[in-house]
Amino acid sequence: MTFLKILLTPLLILTLVSCKNSNKETVSQIPIPIFDFSKVQNNNFPKPIGIVNDYNQVFTKKQIKKLSKILYDYEIKTKRQIVVVTVDSISPYNSGYIYARDLLWEWDNIFVDQDVELVILICVPEIKIGITSDYKTKPIMSYEICYKIYDKTMAPEFENGNYYNGIEKGLAELIAKWK
Repeated sequence: MTFLKILLTPLLILTLVSCKNSNKETVSQIPIPIFDFSKVQNNNFPKPIGIVNDYNQVFTKKQIKKLSKILYDYEIKTKRQIVVVTVDSISPYNSGYIYARDLLWEWDNIFVDQDVELVILICVPEIKIGITSDYKTKPIMSYEICYKIYDKTMAPEFENGNYYNGIEKGLAELIAKWK
């Protein structure tokens, strides 16, 4: 038995050492992922300043006041919040709809007391428009309904540079559909 112990002990030590060393080699060969944070999109959405957010100065002060009254009256009556946003760029986005959707999500986190339920976005220089609703409103104000209102009512006004008229007429239709 002693002879067997003498023979097996070095073999056991050799096995343990080789397992330990092979494990180290395997661990050191695993590549460590490096994440390049420079490629992360930084949306830099503007901060909300009210129910009409005319960052691109598309509307006159009188028009902003009229739009704000329409939107505030509607919100008081229904508890539903619609916001209008004009921006000079939606970069890095290509779609006004996707930008508006992400802006809505971002602002929903900011507006603690009231959910933003519908966003109407106009980006005049890039000719990008987006109308989007939150998940609770989608069954009523679907993409298809919003697009039809944009296409039939708002776009003809926008094509002539009448952004206020397009928004005002579009709002009237959106509000009428949202009952």
